[in-house]
Amino acid sequence: MPQYIRYAIRESIRLQDPNVEEITTIDNVDNDIITVRTPIVVFINPRSGGRHGSILKERLEHLMCEEQVFDLEEVRPHEFIKYGLECLEILADKGDTCAKENRERKLMQNMR
Repeated sequence: MPQYIRYAIRESIRLQDPNVEEITTIDNVDNDIITVRTPIVVFINPRSGGRHGSILKERLEHLMCEEQVFDLEEVRPHEFIKYGLECLEILADKGDTCAKENRERKLMQNMR
């Protein structure tokens, strides 16, 4: 997923507002990358697993990217859905090709 979409989703969650138009212009240089078939989002509970959550979060951010790894003490899954996925829907409705492809994959998975 292009960096500008990851940033838009992250900022929409942080601001609790899916309408973050100004973010979509940030660093469009990777706009032409091929989108992954199934984007991954990870939620980490830093208090579980022997309190190694912060280490695991840091490692996953290094392996994936920072915008795909969320601390449950900072972001709840329902906030990701409410603001992050709504932001993706808004981008798709405005004609963003990558956002449309991700929306279509989501719809196809829901139909199975």
